[in-house]
Amino acid sequence: MFSKRKRSFSKVGSMALAALIAVNGLGLAATSVSAQEAKNLVVYSNSVSNGRDEWLAAKASEAGYELEFVSAGGDEIYNRVLAEKSAPQADVVFGLDESFFIRMSEDELLSAYEPIWAAELPENTVTSENGDFYPLVEQHVFFMYNADFVDPAPETIQQLATDYPQLYRAPFSLGGNTNQKALLSLLLQYRDDAGELGISEEGWAQVEAFITNSYELSEGEDNLTLFADGTKPIDYWYSSGIAEAEETYGFTATPLLPETGIMTFREQVAIVNQGADADTSVAQEFVDWFGSAEVQGEWATEFGTVPVLEAAQGSLNPRTQELVSQFVPMDVDWSFVNEYLSEWIEKIELEIIPF
Repeated sequence: MFSKRKRSFSKVGSMALAALIAVNGLGLAATSVSAQEAKNLVVYSNSVSNGRDEWLAAKASEAGYELEFVSAGGDEIYNRVLAEKSAPQADVVFGLDESFFIRMSEDELLSAYEPIWAAELPENTVTSENGDFYPLVEQHVFFMYNADFVDPAPETIQQLATDYPQLYRAPFSLGGNTNQKALLSLLLQYRDDAGELGISEEGWAQVEAFITNSYELSEGEDNLTLFADGTKPIDYWYSSGIAEAEETYGFTATPLLPETGIMTFREQVAIVNQGADADTSVAQEFVDWFGSAEVQGEWATEFGTVPVLEAAQGSLNPRTQELVSQFVPMDVDWSFVNEYLSEWIEKIELEIIPF
């Protein structure tokens, strides 16, 4: 089958495939071994950077799976799965948030399957109406400041534009998950069903002021270096990466805790719809394994994530736990976000960012 499928593999995926062929000593004759027999899976994700792919490939290999990864941003992963609807190339997709998975479900891109660990998920954490995607990791995107250089401390995102101009970073590229969520932290405070694209006039004015008065990174600049040395001491980051960032760059972040809450979302996992007659048993086994408390606990220890499964939360990085314990999740209507997100991004990129 490998000679018939054309995919853009990550390095780990390519190495796994080469190793499989070499071990069999069959060259292209390995196409006679089915994916189900060999437990080969193609995994699409926006959450396998910074060594996650190597770690997961090695761990999965111990459990009998050979993984090939396609790594990209959330938008690209979604668009790729959608484009391949008539000839799916992926077996499993994970890492994207509720918004993306709701869209994939509505587009009939996912196969319904309830993992064995689903019954252990906390109440109200499952947003799928069709039983075709389930949460793995809770992620938070929050604004932070370096208290060594910021006094007084900001209390709202809106204050950044008025009281801290050019001292904070705003997202100028909206294709990535973290950047989108940082902007939504402000935008969603101004829902107005009678307003333009569901946002009030004041809301759009606040977004414009926020972006116009921010600092845009120049090529070659590192935002965390600038945050650590006080050059740009206000930024935004994501919860699973904060402990590593602090250790690497030598700073201590203080989170901005607005009354409206912290943008919180859950990274999901699902099996791609291969058609009514497809055998997805290996993908199901993998989802059962990957989402288990044991593996998610190890994932949390290794990469600072916050597992949704309570049984895995004992493995939380202490610094991550200290930070997220302060967070009150923002109330997000993901159906509302899905209705307008692409139009919000288009408006901001065309009308506001090129100021």
